[in-house]
Amino acid sequence: INATPVTTVIDAIAACQGFKDNASYRDVRIIRGDQTISVDISDFYKNADFSANPRLLPGDKLYVPMAANVTTVSGMVQYPGKYELLQDESLDTLLKLSGALKPGANVNRIEIKRINTGGKTIHLKTTLADAASFSLENGDVVYVPSLSENAESITIEGAVYGSVISGTSAFSAPVESVKLEIPYYSGIDLLDVLDNVGGPTPYALLDKAEIRRGASSDGTGAEQNISVEIEKLWKTRESSYNIELLPGDHILIPVERTVVAVFGEVNGSNAAIPHVNGYTVMDYLALAGGINYKTANLNDIEIIDSTGTRTKVELTDEVPPGSVIYVNKNLLQSSNDVFNNIFIVTGWATVIITLINLVFDTIAAAVDSGLF
Repeated sequence: INATPVTTVIDAIAACQGFKDNASYRDVRIIRGDQTISVDISDFYKNADFSANPRLLPGDKLYVPMAANVTTVSGMVQYPGKYELLQDESLDTLLKLSGALKPGANVNRIEIKRINTGGKTIHLKTTLADAASFSLENGDVVYVPSLSENAESITIEGAVYGSVISGTSAFSAPVESVKLEIPYYSGIDLLDVLDNVGGPTPYALLDKAEIRRGASSDGTGAEQNISVEIEKLWKTRESSYNIELLPGDHILIPVERTVVAVFGEVNGSNAAIPHVNGYTVMDYLALAGGINYKTANLNDIEIIDSTGTRTKVELTDEVPPGSVIYVNKNLLQSSNDVFNNIFIVTGWATVIITLINLVFDTIAAAVDSGLF
């Protein structure tokens, strides 16, 4: 670039359309003859350090390397965002770069999310007192919670009601997965959490339920998937099936995929369609290829429930999960088809008989005339 005696490092980089996303702005190198000078642009902006943005001399070369360690910080900090860390810099440096902590920050619980060498996400925790000795890695995500946030929680996800079910009120089981955060306290167990969310629904795949437990806070432990006897625990409430929970545990109760079956006079073949809340009879018939209006009786569409009970429905009726929709045939149309077939057959028989009579008449005429 063409420069003047007052062109600085930042001016030169701006003339080249600025830094790329993955560029190092804390190790910009000025190559001046046999000398290499490293400058930290952030010092110029943060501390008004003009030595971090020196003027350039004729023949200078600027080299902007790729940042080796970029971390993200959010939560109770003055300036959340992405920051570059240099070699040997720690969590304490990151917090200072982000403008220090806001009042009300929880200094005893700083959370770090990291992807380890195996590609798994691990969750680490530390305190402000240990921040100077806590090393961060490229891609780490740091979160500083407030004191008002619940310090620890347990997640339950899947086929649960979502709230305590009263024995005196009507309710319906959700067919979609529900996800809730339950505050952790010392001694909380699996049954306590199930009671808090109303227990498993009829759509729960109880034999596949598990507790996913993360790695230990120092990152040395392995993640665990713990199988649990949800069905036996919920029915018997026996302690032998119960398990004490730890902060960060994730209880997963998979939801059975519910379908609606469609049979009868539709344009497509018989179909099993995933259930969707709010879908009507007409919606499922459309997904099955539409009604065959030539053969279907629109006044005789039934829903068959799990007990085999058949109920006539309208096209606008909502369909419960697990139902079977059956479109009956139009019997009057069938009778007309039979009548038309008889008429066609009878007509052909008449034509054939007429032709046979014509042949015999021709032969008789020939005999009478002496041709035979």
